[in-house]
Amino acid sequence: MAVRHVTRSARIINILNGLGHCISHSAVLKYDTELAEMQLNSVDCFPVGIVSSKFATFVWDNIDLCEETVTGHGTTHSTNGIIVQSKLPSD
Repeated sequence: MAVRHVTRSARIINILNGLGHCISHSAVLKYDTELAEMQLNSVDCFPVGIVSSKFATFVWDNIDLCEETVTGHGTTHSTNGIIVQSKLPSD
């Protein structure tokens, strides 16, 4: 899984798998999906203080700094988000 997260290359994983050094790319994807599902099932999706039964606004922004590199890789990409929920006087 570490090779996938570092390289994002199915080809490298398949080469390493063929040499007997790691599991197949499809198995890596399966385990990665299962871990994500376990995480979603084990925690509340909302931060402390956010009430799931009340209206909330979710705001997300994709940030691409687009640095110029020789290969075009290794640039900065980030996603940030906030949740806005009004607190009523009766709360």
